[in-house]
Amino acid sequence: MIEPTYALQVAMTAALKAGQGVGAPLFDRVPVTTPDPYVSLGDHRFVPAAADCLDRLGAVHSTLHVFSTAYGSKEARAIAGAIIDRLDHAVIDLGPDWGAIEIAFTGSRIVPEPDGKTSHVVITFTTLLDPA
Repeated sequence: MIEPTYALQVAMTAALKAGQGVGAPLFDRVPVTTPDPYVSLGDHRFVPAAADCLDRLGAVHSTLHVFSTAYGSKEARAIAGAIIDRLDHAVIDLGPDWGAIEIAFTGSRIVPEPDGKTSHVVITFTTLLDPA
């Protein structure tokens, strides 16, 4: 059985890259010379359900990061909006080992970067999982 956060990362990546994408390239590990704007996958944390009767049911809390040096934060916010539109309550395939009961947008925030030029949007999702 594949670890649940990896299955979710693969599914999220496929959903975000489908069609026209979200307006910026998506990376798991961002190459040093990558021009902006871009989206970086953040951490994924699996939290199992506390009740024994629920087997391995649990939730994954995920973050994605948008970076842009375009003037103001409009570009970064537009990309974040496209990500939210693409993933919030989406039907995603986690492969044979896991099922996604629900993926839900749980928040976003603008984080000032020390360089004073970069807009950084942190987007969070929670996905309820059920082992297949």
